[in-house]
Amino acid sequence: MNTFRLFIDIPIDASSVGEAVLKGNELVFNLITLNEDNISKLGVSQVNYRLGNDSDRQHANYFIIDDRDHASTKKTIIHYDH
Repeated sequence: MNTFRLFIDIPIDASSVGEAVLKGNELVFNLITLNEDNISKLGVSQVNYRLGNDSDRQHANYFIIDDRDHASTKKTIIHYDH
C-alpha cells in the first residue's frame, strides 16, 4: 500500500506571531479536533502540522517557540488511537 499526504495551505493574516498562533490554533481546533472521530474512522493514525511564515525560508513551526524566542523546525503532531 502507498502512503499519500494531504497538504492544506491556509494563509493567515496576522500582525504578530501571537495573533497568528491564536488564529492557527482556532483553525486546528475547528478543522481537526472537532472531527477526531471522523478522522480516526478513515484510518488516519496521526496529523502533522505547523505554523509557518512566508518570510521565513526555513520550515519553522511558530506553534513551538523556545525560551530564546526561536521557532522550532519540528512539526506539531496529533496522534489517534484505533
